[in-house]
Amino acid sequence: MNAPVDLNLIVNWPQAMVASVIVLAVVIGLPVVNIIQNRAIKQQNERALTTLTTNNGGSTVKDRLDKIVSKLDEVQSTQQEHGERLSELEAVKGKHRTEEPAH
Repeated sequence: MNAPVDLNLIVNWPQAMVASVIVLAVVIGLPVVNIIQNRAIKQQNERALTTLTTNNGGSTVKDRLDKIVSKLDEVQSTQQEHGERLSELEAVKGKHRTEEPAH
């Protein structure tokens, strides 16, 4: 580990100015860099979220999910139609069973 800076080595105003600028750069500069990086990350996250949740004609997750939901709705509708038709056929079949044959 490096030894701390000896402030007795700063003997004139240009050296003091350089030391002050270095201290200010570290104290102010690092938080500013972090703020800028955080803004960039936030913008990237917002773009990613928009890409995932906005329809654009087929290539987003939302587009694909909407297509799956549409197909599922079609399957459920067809299943309901088949169920209704089966009930009708079973009713007709039951009606034939209860009728007695004519002699």
